[in-house]
Amino acid sequence: FARSEAAGLDVLLQRQQLAATKAALPGAQAQVLRAKGVLAMLLGKTSADLEGAEAKLPGSLPVPRLPAGMGTPGELLEARPDLRIAAAGLNAADRRKVSAWMGLLPTVALSGSTGESGQKIGADSDWQTAGTWSVGVSASIPLFSGGRQVAAARGATAVARAALYDFQGLALNAVREVEDAWTTLESAHAEL
Repeated sequence: FARSEAAGLDVLLQRQQLAATKAALPGAQAQVLRAKGVLAMLLGKTSADLEGAEAKLPGSLPVPRLPAGMGTPGELLEARPDLRIAAAGLNAADRRKVSAWMGLLPTVALSGSTGESGQKIGADSDWQTAGTWSVGVSASIPLFSGGRQVAAARGATAVARAALYDFQGLALNAVREVEDAWTTLESAHAEL
């Protein structure tokens, strides 16, 4: 500027641009920290567990990189506790449904026992023993239950279907959240 290589207006504009960039830097750093917190929550960890996610600016801009040990978006989804709970609930509802429908089928039971019995006849006689055994088979068929078992089976089917819909909705929401957090982190690192 002093040697007339640049106009005073150009120098002023560049200083304003530099000041605006310095003013935007804390916001970008805060955005990285927020994205780190969201990803830590999705992983079931704390923010401190994700080392390298904060941008450290010693004097020059760092090379943008994602935190080590964070995994892929698919691994983030697998690690989400809410999805694990929903999957376990879906599995339990499906098993209850199968159990309710199996309750409509006849049941057959087989039992058996063995033993020994004895008696003593007279004061001077020896014990006389004999082996005993028995075998039994039983069957039951639910004929007259007033429709309770059929209604219970249909109810269990409806609960399983509702658990499936809940899981699908939760999974779609989780995918959106992980993709949003991943995109936010990548864009925040790209800005730095």
